[in-house]
Amino acid sequence: MAQTSEDTPLLAESDSRLDSTPHVSFGTAQASDDALRLAQSDSGLDSTLKVRRRTPFTNEIGPETSVYAYMLFMPEISLKRHGHFCTFQTVNACILFILVVTLQLSLTVISGLHILENHYRWKSSIVYDARAVYPWIERGSDFLVDPSIQTAKDYYTKNQASTEECCPDSTCAGSGRKCCKREFNANGAYPPFVQMNKYSTWQSESARSKLAITLEKGDGDNANAAKSLCTQLGDRNYTCSPPSLKYLEKWDKLDQNGDGIWSHAEALEDMENLGCQLHLSQEDMFQSVCRTIIMDIHDGATYRGVQKVVPQSIEKKRGVPRKYFDWFGGVVALCSTASPGHCTRLLEKGVFTSAMDPDHWRVLGLRSIDDSMEYCNRLLQSGGLCAKMMPSSYSLYRSMVADKCGALTYSIGSVYRNPHDPHDGIRILHPTFGRVGDFTEMTSLSFKFFLLLLLMTWFYNFIEEVKQIGAVCDLLVNVPVINVFPFLPEKHRKSVNNRLSRMSRSFGEIIQHGESQHSLNLDKGAVHIDCISRPHQLTLGCMVIIRLSLLMFMTVVGTIFLLSNHHYLDLLLNAVALAFIFELDQFIFTFLVSDDVKKQLEQIEPICFDSFMPENRFPGVFFRRELWAYIMIPLCALSVVLWNTHQNLKPVLDALTCLCEKQGNHCEEADRFPSSWWDNYWQQRAMDM
Repeated sequence: MAQTSEDTPLLAESDSRLDSTPHVSFGTAQASDDALRLAQSDSGLDSTLKVRRRTPFTNEIGPETSVYAYMLFMPEISLKRHGHFCTFQTVNACILFILVVTLQLSLTVISGLHILENHYRWKSSIVYDARAVYPWIERGSDFLVDPSIQTAKDYYTKNQASTEECCPDSTCAGSGRKCCKREFNANGAYPPFVQMNKYSTWQSESARSKLAITLEKGDGDNANAAKSLCTQLGDRNYTCSPPSLKYLEKWDKLDQNGDGIWSHAEALEDMENLGCQLHLSQEDMFQSVCRTIIMDIHDGATYRGVQKVVPQSIEKKRGVPRKYFDWFGGVVALCSTASPGHCTRLLEKGVFTSAMDPDHWRVLGLRSIDDSMEYCNRLLQSGGLCAKMMPSSYSLYRSMVADKCGALTYSIGSVYRNPHDPHDGIRILHPTFGRVGDFTEMTSLSFKFFLLLLLMTWFYNFIEEVKQIGAVCDLLVNVPVINVFPFLPEKHRKSVNNRLSRMSRSFGEIIQHGESQHSLNLDKGAVHIDCISRPHQLTLGCMVIIRLSLLMFMTVVGTIFLLSNHHYLDLLLNAVALAFIFELDQFIFTFLVSDDVKKQLEQIEPICFDSFMPENRFPGVFFRRELWAYIMIPLCALSVVLWNTHQNLKPVLDALTCLCEKQGNHCEEADRFPSSWWDNYWQQRAMDM
């Protein structure tokens, strides 16, 4: 058998198989006339073989009802028909193009930054995550409001200062700085921090010499966590207690001299810098402990018939003995409950079981379920004892909890009976917070399937936009370009070209060469485009860059926006609103372009050109619509849904459940105060007072 030439690879086929071979193209491609040729047959063959040779892939762009298509076709048609761009249709196309770009850019950037910023701030207000994906959003929104060099400079200066300085007390908690670590100063020098302390007069000379400290960058908690209601402890465990509750385990650091009394002077010095670490000043905490003990003893005398005496050290706020601090722990644990609606659940958990014991109630004053419920309500009601006894940060904490948890609804539970009196009972109410219910619904299979469908629709829209942008890029690379700059009619353009030629000889030669080529293509009834001018090419290049940038930004923003919706109706309406931004060019074209121009645009022939897109071979299979429609986009949407469930929904749901209901497998407070702890509290700590 004869061998073919090395530079022309051949594939022998029969006539019938060759004629029936389909031509694959990108978009709506046409087969090239020279795609097939006959191979010279060898003298030893009885039949003639037909041979197929690889040919350029053909692509085409047709006129569509959009401003971008109007901008693509109309300038070149005006150039072919009139010899210049200075026509009404070209100017109108440019104006509409600028209008669409301005609208899409404004709606995308402004709404996008707002969406991302709200999403980041809301999530970080629930639980602090140092690995947050959007820490730069706040800086971007500030720069959008004041787009000046000073804004960026101020941010850099603030960021540099936060990394170089440490936080010495609670006043800078939330600034992003690390808490200072305090150590004894070897030379006994009085540190600047203590010198600036307005309470330094409380310290004795011996205290100044023994407790002098130095301020360094320590390993304290990141003060950014002060902005969050919950803190992640690791392994997805959360603590959502108020700052005052965190002091209960710090007695050894509060009582610096180990005499069993937390003195006012020790609270002022705050040698361990607990004010920064726990985001609450020791001075405020000390005042709160004294105030709580005084008011709780007064409440017992007024409503429970229990007469106790307030120690002089507490009444004069000089010091708090250890046993009174332990008594305070039970009160602050009750005050950490989200609302009075949880009082019956506290009964069900056994919080007041030992307090209602006949051996204890004469000392504690809680004889029955009604007494326990009244005491619980007096503590937790709006403006109640907790709001008066706790530090000022407690009221802020309660308001933030109410805002994040949402509206409260109840469901009827079983009957709870007093273990010490079978005739004493109450119906348990199970409270449910609206935001917790929303996130529980978002983790359901039906909601995730609905979200998957909308994300697939959103990504389909994205792929269609990518296809259109890719076709324009293909056109810019493969369609011939002529170096003409016909912005003005010919009688005005000649004088301008002569001036440009005198300024630059090479540029003038390019213009003259282009003008000579362009003069041959002038046609008053032209409907076919076989080349584009240099200015039009540059304009289309800018259009591609703008559309691609908006597409990438809007894809990220739109996806996050859809993931942050909590209801079916909101999810559906917001998906439609996002799709409208992509279709804004068609909307503007439909209402602002006359019917005559639309008919003229429909008569223009599609632009056909050789494409660099691969054929239906590897890697051409990656450009098939079926692959993206049935495999790639569903997989992408499913990956986003699963990622969102694992990284966003479940952590926020666990944190909200811990914050609002004080329960959950990942909640520290759920196991921190079991019924055994309360039994020990009522039987020992409260009885010793």
